[in-house]
Amino acid sequence: MLVLQQMANLRQELAALREQVASSRGWSTAISTLDDPRYRLSAHLPVDVRESEDGVVVHSPDFEIFGSGETFYEALDDLRRTVIADFELLSGESILGPGPARQLSRMNALVQRLP
Repeated sequence: MLVLQQMANLRQELAALREQVASSRGWSTAISTLDDPRYRLSAHLPVDVRESEDGVVVHSPDFEIFGSGETFYEALDDLRRTVIADFELLSGESILGPGPARQLSRMNALVQRLP
């Protein structure tokens, strides 16, 4: 009986999530800068944007990194800070697993640390 109730709850949660995704407005764009004088992008970084009544979420499919905020610009700033933080973290590690190593490789192709 407990399993049936849990399944019913999961179905309700899934339906609510589907409705939220369907009601959110989304589009794709690209950023050309990280807005940090220490770094530059060697090419435009594609991002997917989702707006809802709760705020804005931006996603970098290339890096699998997200940013969020109340506005589009706040979400982009959050994404940029997260890209830099992840790049610095991964660059500082001498041993990385396969997933983080792939992410750092993708980042090294686009993110350049300036002298």
